[in-house]
Amino acid sequence: MVVPPLPSRYLHTAYTPSACGTTVGQRVCSAPRGFNFVGHAMNITAKNILAVGDGRYKIAPNLYLVVRRNGLSRAFVFRYTFDGKRKDLSLGDPTFIKIQMAKDEALKCHTLLTQGIDPKAFREEKKAPAKTKHEPTFKEYAERIIPIIIEVKQYKNKHSINEWRRCILGLAVQHIGDMPIKEVETSHILSILNPLWKNQTPSGVKMRGYLETVFAYAKREGFYNKENPATWRGNLDAWLPSPQRIYTTRHCPAATLDETIDIVSRLLAGEVGEPPSRLAALFGILTATRRKEFTLAFWDEINLEERIWYIPPARRKDRKPFPHRVPLSDQAIEVLLAANPSQKGPLFPSPYWTHRPIRIDNPYHTVSRLTDGKVTMHGFRSTFRDWAARNGVDRVVAEKCLMHATGNAVEQTYQRDDLCELRRPVMQSWADTIMPKKK
Repeated sequence: MVVPPLPSRYLHTAYTPSACGTTVGQRVCSAPRGFNFVGHAMNITAKNILAVGDGRYKIAPNLYLVVRRNGLSRAFVFRYTFDGKRKDLSLGDPTFIKIQMAKDEALKCHTLLTQGIDPKAFREEKKAPAKTKHEPTFKEYAERIIPIIIEVKQYKNKHSINEWRRCILGLAVQHIGDMPIKEVETSHILSILNPLWKNQTPSGVKMRGYLETVFAYAKREGFYNKENPATWRGNLDAWLPSPQRIYTTRHCPAATLDETIDIVSRLLAGEVGEPPSRLAALFGILTATRRKEFTLAFWDEINLEERIWYIPPARRKDRKPFPHRVPLSDQAIEVLLAANPSQKGPLFPSPYWTHRPIRIDNPYHTVSRLTDGKVTMHGFRSTFRDWAARNGVDRVVAEKCLMHATGNAVEQTYQRDDLCELRRPVMQSWADTIMPKKK
């Protein structure tokens, strides 16, 4: 069958050979079905790209310039086959897209095809609206973020962890738990804080700090787009009085030196409590240490030859990675030997399970019963510090006895000695003062 020549009305562009005499681009004129026509070779450049007439002009492999509607519609088109189907992907209008840019886009399409990806489907997926982010309620967000905060802040004290859960997952959730977190305002925070602020000021202050941290995390994660509703300065301070104005800090009740001497004598007399608890309280007073440090101690921490107690890093409040040395007075060693003569296991074994130490609160309850609740174990550390100041003990040495940091960060960096041997006569003098040896 002979194909008839294409009528002249479908020819829109004159023959234009390339400068080097080779075919740079092909023109396929827009012709009705039934005609199979390949136009003359044409080099599409930036100068003629907006002037050529209707047709399809090959720019590069799979890349064409398609002109329609008497030149009113022009587009770069990437023609390819995927899953046995021929597809056209528009790469943009040459009025705004340069030829090189179209070639770069075509190269990206080729790359996608080599990876088994349909370029058209890939573009549609990118243009599709992002999935709507779930807007959590305050309770949902708090339950997820609190374990992260505890991990980041490296809380080790169970009381601190429980406080977080009690304040946020308990009290705060009661007020705003079902609200979307993004809708929480300062007024809602005030509804939580107002009942606590004047009557339970320390709890209110903690609650505000916890809430501020939760909303700070919510802002970072994009769940809260307004100003943090729990910040104090420039926000809550306009509605709540300063805590310092309405609350006086109450320190742990401490005994005077004379009261301490009397308490020690009564503990030795065995007026109240079980022997392990009384002896543990005596040892805590003699060493001026914290309950957690002496109630959980074991004999493998004691070196009787050196007369030193090595408190392991796990029980150090300052979290330093090496043991804290406590020089032991004669009286402290006598108490240890009386509490557990076997020198095995815990220093102060439980009366019920000898392989376990006594409960951490037992010495506290013993002293409290002895003084009708007027004195606490921790208060004896304050008594020791006052005694040291009155007796001219060097400030740094006195603070080292209490396992306190001294000076600023620079001073701590350079002053590394724990001054154990300087502390030894101080602790012996303290023991002789509150628990004189029998003559």
